[in-house]
Amino acid sequence: MSPLPSLDIGQLTRAITASYANFTIATVNDHLVRVSERMTRHYFRHYYLNSDETFLVLEGVLILELETETVEV
Repeated sequence: MSPLPSLDIGQLTRAITASYANFTIATVNDHLVRVSERMTRHYFRHYYLNSDETFLVLEGVLILELETETVEV
């Protein structure tokens, strides 16, 4: 098995000038690893039947609005 390539997320996102960008940076098994940049607007509630989501906040605050509570990280 070959090693995973190293990615510089800062370098990948530095050139983005749009108010929002979402793109795939890798595939792991049958799941996509995506980067969302400049998320300043409300994102619609959604869920996945067969996978989870992981959030890595590099700058700013993440607010998750769950059915029973709102969590701010």
